[in-house]
Amino acid sequence: MFHLTCKKGNGRVLRSYTVIISMAAVILVPVLFLSSCGLLLPTPTNEQIMEAVKTFNESGEEPLDLDYGEMKVPQRLPGKALAILWVPDKSIQRNFSVVYDREEQIFHVESYFTQMLGEDGVYRDVNSD
Repeated sequence: MFHLTCKKGNGRVLRSYTVIISMAAVILVPVLFLSSCGLLLPTPTNEQIMEAVKTFNESGEEPLDLDYGEMKVPQRLPGKALAILWVPDKSIQRNFSVVYDREEQIFHVESYFTQMLGEDGVYRDVNSD
């Protein structure tokens, strides 16, 4: 146990503890502040992800008949998520990146890519040969 009493010659120990505590505070306060900034963004629910994907899919150039009941969310973080959906026969897979828009305060699809199921059972990008 450490005892910080003001006995003769103990002033140097008190100063060193004060320096250590001050330095820890100087380091930890900005770290805690910066890490909390990312936590202020809402983490998307399945419903919010699904709504963003439906809105994007219906307004897109190539809307697909996606099976929303089979949606998988492999990554969910404050302010963003990744979602994978398939057409009912699983021949086409579409991967979506969903992010939070601070101005509109909604989640929307930032990007996506489409893959088709090959004869060997592996999904490959549509645009690749």
